[in-house]
Amino acid sequence: MTGTDNSRIYDWETDKIRDDIVDLYEKMISQYPDRNSTQILSSYLEVIKQNEFIFNENVREYIKTNNLPSMLAVQPISR
Repeated sequence: MTGTDNSRIYDWETDKIRDDIVDLYEKMISQYPDRNSTQILSSYLEVIKQNEFIFNENVREYIKTNNLPSMLAVQPISR
């Protein structure tokens, strides 16, 4: 829902969510309308749209409130 540290879903400088990510979300929603994950993605996309495609505190709060996973600052498992 956030991307990873080196590959975020938004521009580092403007916090604008990338167009290719929005397109991907919309494509997934239209192709898989009956999946549980689609319902989550659809509501997440609505929040993104309400915030003018800016990854801001409102979007972060939505992620936190809904216990959606983030890969930011997650370290890979090492052996």
